[in-house]
Amino acid sequence: MDERIESYFDSKMDEQEKGRFEKDMEQSPELLDEIAFYLQARISVQDEARAATLQEKHREWTSIPAAEPGRPGLFAGIGMAAAILVILGLYFFNNNLRPGLPQQASVYLAQHYHTMPVQLGNGDDALQTAILQYNKSGYGAALQSADAYLKNHPNDPEGLKIRGFANLRLKHFDEAIADFKHVAMQKGLYQNPGKFYEAMGHLLRNQPGDERKARALLEEIIRENQTGKAKALEWLGKS
Repeated sequence: MDERIESYFDSKMDEQEKGRFEKDMEQSPELLDEIAFYLQARISVQDEARAATLQEKHREWTSIPAAEPGRPGLFAGIGMAAAILVILGLYFFNNNLRPGLPQQASVYLAQHYHTMPVQLGNGDDALQTAILQYNKSGYGAALQSADAYLKNHPNDPEGLKIRGFANLRLKHFDEAIADFKHVAMQKGLYQNPGKFYEAMGHLLRNQPGDERKARALLEEIIRENQTGKAKALEWLGKS
Protein backbone atom coordinates (compact mmCIF):
# COMPACT_ATOMS: atom_id res chain seq x y z
CA MET A 1 0.00 0.00 0.00
CA ASP A 2 1.19 3.49 -0.83
CA GLU A 3 2.25 5.00 2.51
CA ARG A 4 0.95 8.42 1.45
CA ILE A 5 -2.69 7.30 1.51
CA GLU A 6 -3.10 7.41 5.28
CA SER A 7 -1.28 10.75 5.53
CA TYR A 8 -3.59 12.21 2.87
CA PHE A 9 -6.82 11.17 4.59
CA ASP A 10 -5.48 12.21 8.00
CA SER A 11 -4.64 15.69 6.60
CA LYS A 12 -0.95 15.30 7.48
CA MET A 13 0.37 16.50 4.11
CA ASP A 14 1.44 20.02 3.29
CA GLU A 15 -0.06 21.65 0.21
CA GLN A 16 2.79 20.60 -2.11
CA GLU A 17 2.62 16.96 -1.00
CA LYS A 18 -1.15 16.99 -1.30
CA GLY A 19 -0.95 18.43 -4.81
CA ARG A 20 1.54 15.79 -5.95
CA PHE A 21 -0.56 13.00 -4.43
CA GLU A 22 -3.77 14.24 -6.09
CA LYS A 23 -1.94 14.46 -9.43
CA ASP A 24 -0.80 10.86 -8.97
CA MET A 25 -4.40 9.89 -8.19
CA GLU A 26 -5.51 11.44 -11.44
CA GLN A 27 -2.90 9.53 -13.42
CA SER A 28 -2.93 6.17 -11.65
CA PRO A 29 -5.99 3.88 -11.59
CA GLU A 30 -3.91 1.48 -9.48
CA LEU A 31 -3.51 4.12 -6.79
CA LEU A 32 -7.28 4.70 -6.78
CA ASP A 33 -7.73 0.95 -6.32
CA GLU A 34 -5.47 1.04 -3.25
CA ILE A 35 -7.40 4.02 -1.84
CA ALA A 36 -10.67 2.15 -2.25
CA PHE A 37 -9.34 -0.84 -0.32
CA TYR A 38 -7.94 1.47 2.36
CA LEU A 39 -11.25 3.28 2.86
CA GLN A 40 -13.21 0.05 2.98
CA ALA A 41 -10.98 -1.06 5.82
CA ARG A 42 -10.78 2.26 7.61
CA ILE A 43 -14.51 2.71 8.00
CA SER A 44 -14.70 -0.50 10.01
CA VAL A 45 -12.36 0.86 12.65
CA GLN A 46 -14.60 2.80 15.00
CA ASP A 47 -12.85 2.03 18.28
CA GLU A 48 -9.97 0.02 19.70
CA ALA A 49 -12.07 -3.12 20.03
CA ARG A 50 -12.42 -3.25 16.24
CA ALA A 51 -8.80 -2.39 15.36
CA ALA A 52 -8.17 -6.03 14.48
CA THR A 53 -10.50 -5.58 11.51
CA LEU A 54 -8.16 -3.02 9.98
CA GLN A 55 -5.19 -5.33 10.46
CA GLU A 56 -7.03 -8.14 8.71
CA LYS A 57 -8.12 -5.86 5.88
CA HIS A 58 -4.56 -4.59 5.61
CA ARG A 59 -3.30 -8.16 5.12
CA GLU A 60 -5.98 -8.67 2.46
CA TRP A 61 -5.18 -5.61 0.36
CA THR A 62 -1.40 -5.93 0.67
CA SER A 63 -1.66 -9.51 -0.60
CA ILE A 64 -3.47 -8.38 -3.76
CA PRO A 65 -1.00 -8.26 -6.67
CA ALA A 66 -0.42 -5.02 -8.50
CA ALA A 67 -2.29 -4.53 -11.72
CA GLU A 68 -0.64 -6.22 -14.68
CA PRO A 69 0.81 -3.95 -17.35
CA GLY A 70 -1.93 -2.99 -19.75
CA ARG A 71 -4.72 -4.15 -17.43
CA PRO A 72 -6.91 -1.24 -16.32
CA GLY A 73 -7.63 -0.72 -12.62
CA LEU A 74 -11.05 -0.44 -11.05
CA PHE A 75 -11.27 3.26 -11.87
CA ALA A 76 -9.65 3.33 -15.30
CA GLY A 77 -11.46 5.39 -17.89
CA ILE A 78 -13.21 7.79 -15.53
CA GLY A 79 -12.21 11.26 -14.47
CA MET A 80 -10.78 12.35 -11.14
CA ALA A 81 -14.05 13.78 -9.85
CA ALA A 82 -15.97 10.62 -10.75
CA ALA A 83 -13.34 8.44 -9.11
CA ILE A 84 -13.53 10.44 -5.90
CA LEU A 85 -17.32 10.05 -5.87
CA VAL A 86 -16.90 6.29 -6.27
CA ILE A 87 -14.43 6.25 -3.38
CA LEU A 88 -16.78 8.28 -1.20
CA GLY A 89 -19.54 5.86 -2.10
CA LEU A 90 -17.39 2.94 -0.95
CA TYR A 91 -16.50 4.80 2.20
CA PHE A 92 -20.02 5.60 3.29
CA PHE A 93 -22.83 3.89 1.44
CA ASN A 94 -21.37 0.39 1.00
CA ASN A 95 -21.03 0.35 4.77
CA ASN A 96 -24.59 1.61 5.39
CA LEU A 97 -23.30 4.76 7.04
CA ARG A 98 -24.24 8.40 6.75
CA PRO A 99 -21.16 10.61 6.71
CA GLY A 100 -20.75 12.75 9.81
CA LEU A 101 -21.16 16.50 9.67
CA PRO A 102 -17.39 17.22 9.50
CA GLN A 103 -17.06 14.81 6.56
CA GLN A 104 -20.05 16.37 4.78
CA ALA A 105 -18.56 19.84 5.25
CA SER A 106 -15.19 18.66 3.93
CA VAL A 107 -16.75 17.18 0.80
CA TYR A 108 -18.88 20.31 0.33
CA LEU A 109 -15.83 22.58 0.50
CA ALA A 110 -13.98 20.34 -1.97
CA GLN A 111 -16.86 20.68 -4.43
CA HIS A 112 -17.65 24.39 -4.01
CA TYR A 113 -16.08 27.84 -3.60
CA HIS A 114 -13.18 27.19 -5.98
CA THR A 115 -13.83 30.62 -7.48
CA MET A 116 -15.54 33.80 -6.32
CA PRO A 117 -17.33 36.33 -8.56
CA VAL A 118 -15.38 39.48 -9.38
CA GLN A 119 -16.95 42.56 -7.82
CA LEU A 120 -17.41 44.85 -10.80
CA GLY A 121 -17.32 48.55 -10.14
CA ASN A 122 -16.03 48.17 -6.61
CA GLY A 123 -13.32 50.74 -7.19
CA ASP A 124 -10.72 49.14 -4.92
CA ASP A 125 -8.02 47.18 -6.70
CA ALA A 126 -7.06 45.28 -3.55
CA LEU A 127 -10.39 43.45 -3.44
CA GLN A 128 -10.28 42.63 -7.15
CA THR A 129 -6.72 41.39 -6.75
CA ALA A 130 -7.68 39.23 -3.77
CA ILE A 131 -10.52 37.63 -5.73
CA LEU A 132 -8.37 36.95 -8.79
CA GLN A 133 -5.61 35.47 -6.64
CA TYR A 134 -8.10 33.28 -4.82
CA ASN A 135 -9.59 32.09 -8.11
CA LYS A 136 -6.10 30.99 -9.19
CA SER A 137 -5.67 29.06 -5.91
CA GLY A 138 -3.17 31.61 -4.63
CA TYR A 139 -4.67 31.57 -1.17
CA GLY A 140 -1.70 33.08 0.66
CA ALA A 141 -1.53 36.00 -1.74
CA ALA A 142 -5.31 36.41 -1.62
CA LEU A 143 -5.13 36.58 2.16
CA GLN A 144 -2.58 39.40 2.02
CA SER A 145 -4.60 41.37 -0.54
CA ALA A 146 -7.80 40.90 1.46
CA ASP A 147 -6.00 42.12 4.59
CA ALA A 148 -4.91 45.24 2.71
CA TYR A 149 -8.46 45.86 1.50
CA LEU A 150 -10.03 45.33 4.92
CA LYS A 151 -7.72 47.88 6.55
CA ASN A 152 -9.74 50.56 4.72
CA HIS A 153 -13.05 48.64 4.63
CA PRO A 154 -13.10 46.61 7.88
CA ASN A 155 -16.78 45.64 7.68
CA ASP A 156 -17.06 44.90 3.97
CA PRO A 157 -18.81 41.50 3.65
CA GLU A 158 -17.11 40.58 0.35
CA GLY A 159 -13.67 41.32 1.72
CA LEU A 160 -14.42 39.31 4.84
CA LYS A 161 -15.77 36.46 2.72
CA ILE A 162 -12.64 36.28 0.54
CA ARG A 163 -10.34 36.45 3.55
CA GLY A 164 -12.46 33.88 5.36
CA PHE A 165 -12.31 31.37 2.52
CA ALA A 166 -8.60 31.98 1.95
CA ASN A 167 -8.09 31.23 5.64
CA LEU A 168 -10.29 28.17 5.33
CA ARG A 169 -8.27 26.83 2.39
CA LEU A 170 -5.06 27.44 4.35
CA LYS A 171 -6.56 25.65 7.37
CA HIS A 172 -6.47 28.82 9.48
CA PHE A 173 -9.78 27.81 10.98
CA ASP A 174 -9.87 30.22 13.94
CA GLU A 175 -9.36 33.20 11.64
CA ALA A 176 -11.89 31.93 9.10
CA ILE A 177 -14.54 31.45 11.77
CA ALA A 178 -13.91 34.98 13.08
CA ASP A 179 -14.32 36.46 9.58
CA PHE A 180 -17.53 34.55 8.90
CA LYS A 181 -18.92 35.48 12.32
CA HIS A 182 -18.25 39.13 11.46
CA VAL A 183 -20.26 38.71 8.26
CA ALA A 184 -23.09 36.93 10.09
CA MET A 185 -23.47 39.83 12.53
CA GLN A 186 -24.09 42.39 9.80
CA LYS A 187 -27.62 43.64 9.26
CA GLY A 188 -29.35 44.76 6.10
CA LEU A 189 -27.69 42.37 3.64
CA TYR A 190 -30.02 40.99 0.99
CA GLN A 191 -28.52 37.56 1.56
CA ASN A 192 -26.22 36.76 4.45
CA PRO A 193 -24.54 33.35 4.32
CA GLY A 194 -22.17 34.27 7.15
CA LYS A 195 -23.80 31.99 9.71
CA PHE A 196 -23.67 29.01 7.32
CA TYR A 197 -19.99 29.70 6.58
CA GLU A 198 -19.33 29.99 10.30
CA ALA A 199 -20.96 26.60 10.89
CA MET A 200 -18.85 25.11 8.10
CA GLY A 201 -15.71 26.56 9.68
CA HIS A 202 -16.50 24.89 12.98
CA LEU A 203 -17.10 21.54 11.27
CA LEU A 204 -13.84 21.74 9.36
CA ARG A 205 -11.86 22.70 12.46
CA ASN A 206 -13.52 19.74 14.19
CA GLN A 207 -12.20 20.39 17.69
CA PRO A 208 -14.09 19.48 20.88
CA GLY A 209 -17.34 21.45 20.95
CA ASP A 210 -17.17 22.48 17.28
CA GLU A 211 -19.83 20.08 16.03
CA ARG A 212 -22.19 21.09 18.82
CA LYS A 213 -21.68 24.76 17.94
CA ALA A 214 -22.16 24.05 14.23
CA ARG A 215 -25.39 22.16 14.89
CA ALA A 216 -26.72 25.08 16.90
CA LEU A 217 -25.90 27.48 14.05
CA LEU A 218 -27.51 25.19 11.48
CA GLU A 219 -30.64 24.93 13.62
CA GLU A 220 -30.78 28.75 13.80
CA ILE A 221 -30.47 28.96 10.02
CA ILE A 222 -33.39 26.58 9.60
CA ARG A 223 -35.53 28.22 12.26
CA GLU A 224 -34.93 31.74 10.94
CA ASN A 225 -35.12 30.74 7.25
CA GLN A 226 -31.67 32.15 6.55
CA THR A 227 -29.26 31.64 3.65
CA GLY A 228 -28.02 28.06 3.63
CA LYS A 229 -31.25 26.56 4.94
CA ALA A 230 -31.48 23.83 2.27
CA LYS A 231 -27.98 22.56 2.99
CA ALA A 232 -28.54 22.86 6.77
CA LEU A 233 -31.64 20.66 6.44
CA GLU A 234 -29.66 18.14 4.41
CA TRP A 235 -26.72 18.03 6.82
CA LEU A 236 -28.97 17.61 9.83
CA GLY A 237 -30.94 14.86 8.06
CA LYS A 238 -34.17 16.84 7.97
CA SER A 239 -34.61 17.22 4.22
